[in-house]
Amino acid sequence: FSGREGEFLDGLSGPPGKEQTKLGIQTGVSHAESQNENAAPLAFLPEEERQVVLYVAAQILLPQEHARMRPEIVAHRKRIAEWNKRKRQMERELG
Repeated sequence: FSGREGEFLDGLSGPPGKEQTKLGIQTGVSHAESQNENAAPLAFLPEEERQVVLYVAAQILLPQEHARMRPEIVAHRKRIAEWNKRKRQMERELG
């Protein structure tokens, strides 16, 4: 299974011979040491449920990296940006 074009999902597939690691977004901590490389993904689930989850996950369509966002999301992001701007302005005014 693969994610966006050219990307591989950890533990599901990938180029042979390359070690797969997962880096924390904010911490930069590598989690490769704590993972058992022989363990199947979602090993805690019964086999039938695991296969269903993996099948459904493989069918999820991810938008392209630079795809246009839905208008509702764009409007929401603008409201959040404006709210953050007003919040910073209030903090500067109050001290």
